Amino acid sequence: DAIRKIKHKERLFVRSFGHVNGIVTHGDLQKQPVRMWLFSLISMIEMQMLRIIREAHPNDTWSELLKENRLASAKVLHERRLKLNEDIDLADCLQFCDKREIFLKDSEILSQVTSPDESKNENDAFYSKVKVESILKKIEKLRDNLAHAQVLQESWSNILETAEQAGNLLVRLEEIEFPIP
Repeated sequence: DAIRKIKHKERLFVRSFGHVNGIVTHGDLQKQPVRMWLFSLISMIEMQMLRIIREAHPNDTWSELLKENRLASAKVLHERRLKLNEDIDLADCLQFCDKREIFLKDSEILSQVTSPDESKNENDAFYSKVKVESILKKIEKLRDNLAHAQVLQESWSNILETAEQAGNLLVRLEEIEFPIP
């Protein structure tokens, strides 16, 4: 709630048990609790994307949708991790950009992420493939900045908008199910 509200204000007073017990400012948004919250939100999106890719493409058939160099990169990482006795499959070695590409190239997945035809309008964040791609790229950029402990360069209104879109995307992804073969 505070994250959504601070988008339009310079500061928020936090009340609990009927008293003001704290203040939240835009400066607090650079601090670890908010960064961890954002990173966990994006991590949950990645987990859902991976689940959907596995359901839609059993037996690594998703590999046909990646460029050769991206598939090779995943295979190299997979081999390294297998040598460390990690119990993983090739899909576990996909990067966010790989998952994004699979989503954008698979019309069945994309149709479930974009808005239903009857509710499509230009104000809907998931109106089209182009809008979904734009949102996924913004989420990926935010993820990279958070993962590499960079100072977040975007304006806080942009970051909070991305967080809101990420939350909406997560809800959509959690609802997508593919029949298990």
